[in-house]
Amino acid sequence: MSKEEKIKAIRKSILENTYPLIFDWRDNNIEGNCYSYAIGSNFEDKDMEGYIYNLGTMSGLYQAKSIIEAKKAFAEDMETIGIYARESSFEEQISIEKQEWKIAFFYDCFCEEGYYDFHFMRQDKDMQWSHKEFLRGPIRGWGNDNPK
Repeated sequence: MSKEEKIKAIRKSILENTYPLIFDWRDNNIEGNCYSYAIGSNFEDKDMEGYIYNLGTMSGLYQAKSIIEAKKAFAEDMETIGIYARESSFEEQISIEKQEWKIAFFYDCFCEEGYYDFHFMRQDKDMQWSHKEFLRGPIRGWGNDNPK
């Protein structure tokens, strides 16, 4: 499947959702990672060579080497799939009427190992945070002592 076909499938998947999303611990995207989970895509990319949910792959800006490059790659990815994204604060309230939702984006260099990595979490409709732990990993609630 080409990158363009994958992007089209991601758009279709995202349009089928109502945002903000409702937390569900069941993983309906086994091949997904934290990125696909955060944006609400159920498209499963099984092509590990050209895995579409690596930061910057959708837009062609893959392998950011700084937080500035990573933020640009994320913004370009969102533009590529048709999601309006902007920076916000933790305190800012989302608009359910506008189908807004928040994504928390983490990015760091594991310089001793020589690679960069990212992680995403999303704020769900109940205003709690959840994330997918890793590729094919479990869905977990975050921020309280009682994991969902």
